[in-house]
Amino acid sequence: MNTMRVKMIGTFEMSYNGKTIAYNDFHSSKITELLVYLFKKPFDQISNHELSEIMFKDASQDPLNALKALVYRVRVLLKEFGDEPFIISSKGYYYWNESIPVEIDLDEFEHYIQLAKKDEEINYEYYEKAVALYKGRLLPMIANTLWVKLENTYLESKVLQAMLALMIKYYEEESIEEFKEMSRKILELDVYNEKAHYYIMKQYIRENNIELARKNYKNLETLFRKDLGIDPNISLKELLHQSQQQENERRLEAIQSTFHQFKSKQAFECSAEEFRQLCEIEKRRAQRETSHYHIVDIIVKDENTRNNEALGVNLKKAIMDNLREYDCVLQYDQNKFMVLIDCEWDHLKQVIDRIKSHYYEHNGHEGKIYFQGMNIKEYKH
Repeated sequence: MNTMRVKMIGTFEMSYNGKTIAYNDFHSSKITELLVYLFKKPFDQISNHELSEIMFKDASQDPLNALKALVYRVRVLLKEFGDEPFIISSKGYYYWNESIPVEIDLDEFEHYIQLAKKDEEINYEYYEKAVALYKGRLLPMIANTLWVKLENTYLESKVLQAMLALMIKYYEEESIEEFKEMSRKILELDVYNEKAHYYIMKQYIRENNIELARKNYKNLETLFRKDLGIDPNISLKELLHQSQQQENERRLEAIQSTFHQFKSKQAFECSAEEFRQLCEIEKRRAQRETSHYHIVDIIVKDENTRNNEALGVNLKKAIMDNLREYDCVLQYDQNKFMVLIDCEWDHLKQVIDRIKSHYYEHNGHEGKIYFQGMNIKEYKH
């Protein structure tokens, strides 16, 4: 038995007995609407009066004759498939011939969606089949019809559900090409979809392309503010901030590693920005695990001299020579230093005493050293 196969998603097309008729072959929204109504309610008998009201409400002075003429046009069109009586009329009713089965892509789509969610775990194979059926909005030639609007809203919500599930799966499997293709499809359907943007940014971050992630967020922020008058979900901004911190951490750890490879006998000196970022890294670590890092402010002053630069040079040598190669030193003025050092508080005073002894041994009593320390957890930029 031959089956009438009907496509409604993104188009209107009928296939039967090896032949296909598409909307572009007849260009009539009324013919489409009547056929769709018969296909969606196969074998349901509906009176001519009721059907004429549905098809020609407020559009014809004689809806019954208008319906009769429309049915005639549809029958002529369907003769392209053969001489079977596709539409039956009997005792004031029209209905589809029950001996000719109808398969509709919209019903097939819904079937796959239900199968995908049938088990406790998602069956992604069915989601892939459902997404493959989606070719655009439902019946675009009669898109303003009320039931089509309602069906299309449901269709888009379900296809987005399937696409997002597949997108996340591709991300987790690191199937890059599939991920990119699915993200493109989602944004074509819903450019405001924050979950899709979240995973797109995560993929950029995974590829160490923080700049593209930042650009994606900025574009989305502009779009949201312009079109919706709001900002994107805070989770996207937090993701970007977290990724930037991780990037800084990787970069600075690389700097530390480089210094360690030199196996210098001295501490290493860094810039103000590097010192700040290292402090932030160690503070975050201290919140997750036990840490003995401290920040120490060390100053040398002499009331009888204004030559702070010379005092600073001498103090710097004492600091650099008496700290380990992985301790960090920042000189922020001629005679002022900050040190990031990994040691317990009780041991910290011994370190400072060692620096002071070295300084006074080589410089007599020229200048007086002052220091103040705090645990890394207390650090505030």
